[in-house]
Amino acid sequence: MEERTILMEHEVYQLLERFGVAVPAWRLLPFPREGAPEVPSDFDPSAQVVLKIAARQVPHKGKAGGVLLPPEGAQPLEEALGLIHRRFAALDPPPEGILVVQRVSYRTRLGDELLLNLRRTPEFGTVFS
Repeated sequence: MEERTILMEHEVYQLLERFGVAVPAWRLLPFPREGAPEVPSDFDPSAQVVLKIAARQVPHKGKAGGVLLPPEGAQPLEEALGLIHRRFAALDPPPEGILVVQRVSYRTRLGDELLLNLRRTPEFGTVFS
């Protein structure tokens, strides 16, 4: 059994989907050793997406340059995939992939976002806050 304390984003999406919770459309593209991943053949060029590196050794993706917001279209997506691949190609072990997630627009007013936390502590057991 693998000993970890943090789930990766795509693992959280999988877990939420199992419980019937709606999540943005997403796909984990494998991280090839040579060259960037190809744009999926069924990609909708009008889709607004976010690219995120999926690597356990990069927990803070934004700070490490592992989050990109490419403009709409297959060509900008291909360029962004290449950029994120070049930034993280030297990681060892290699990243699990590049997560392509539907960009969800939301209002940035106070109270429009909810952050949930789940942890297990020796003192209280499982805590959901």
